[in-house]
Amino acid sequence: MDDLSFYNDTDTIHQLQLFTYYFNLVGCVLYTLIAIVGIIANGIVLVMVGKHKQLRTAMNYFITNLAAADLIILVVLVVPRDINFLTSWNIFRIQGSLIAILYIQHVCIQATALILAIMSISRYTMVVLPLKAKAEWTVHRVWFCCGASWFVSALLYIPLFFGVLSVHEGGYEPTIIPITTKVFASLKMVFIFLLPFSVIVFCYTRIIITFRRGRYNLQKKHSANIDTDASDDQTRRLARMVLIIILVFLLSWAPMQSLQTWLFVREHTLPASPAQWRLIEVLSFLFRLLIYAGSSINPFIYAYTNPSFKKLNMFRVRKSADSVATQSSQL
Repeated sequence: MDDLSFYNDTDTIHQLQLFTYYFNLVGCVLYTLIAIVGIIANGIVLVMVGKHKQLRTAMNYFITNLAAADLIILVVLVVPRDINFLTSWNIFRIQGSLIAILYIQHVCIQATALILAIMSISRYTMVVLPLKAKAEWTVHRVWFCCGASWFVSALLYIPLFFGVLSVHEGGYEPTIIPITTKVFASLKMVFIFLLPFSVIVFCYTRIIITFRRGRYNLQKKHSANIDTDASDDQTRRLARMVLIIILVFLLSWAPMQSLQTWLFVREHTLPASPAQWRLIEVLSFLFRLLIYAGSSINPFIYAYTNPSFKKLNMFRVRKSADSVATQSSQL
């Protein structure tokens, strides 16, 4: 059993509370500034796709869903945190509010992971069977897959409404974490990372092997309907863009999800020592920073790695007269 005697030391607890307060203060400022950039940038992505018919392609509808998920996450996670810190309303101690925030957060993360896995499959089929994939990956199919991802994600996290991740803390008294909470916290790591990223790793391993062996170029030569050089360049660029988005998602969310899993599978809710208290606060601060930065960076990745978005110069002040010209198809 952990030695929790330091909780009876008023001076030690006061110092730890100040430590937490200053991290929350810095976080409130940094998170809000990053979130403002991310909300505006993701909003621009959604507006651009809605405004320009040339952007309404299958690949860009994948991106639209990712941008919507990032925008929702930034609003749902940052706004309540600011309200909680800047006002007397402790929103995280209200059971209904906490469950709603947890539910929306997990649904958005899960949907993003599933959509990234589906995007990897589409890139894989475009490389292995380009003609068949071009005919199959239509806008309707993309919307169906994205809708299914959101629907499945919404179903997976219904247990949150029954308080499976809501552990009632008893002040500075250790509260034993239920076994159901530990199991669910472990399983969500499987759903969010292990299963989707197994698909992603398989697809990109096959993509790399196919390109290196020259099979992609060989298949294209048998068709007069595909411009070899242009199609090859576009396919590589889009595959690279999807890979970058996947890596950003992994680097953004894996640290915090791993930390939260560890916090939920402990014996009880309290840090075991002052050093552990400080470590949790520092890691939480840094990992949240990664999450908000990742969600804010994604629109710029779309803007500078996606061929059609790149031609729009959407994040530049000056635009050329023909800046709205885009490629007719991305699949």
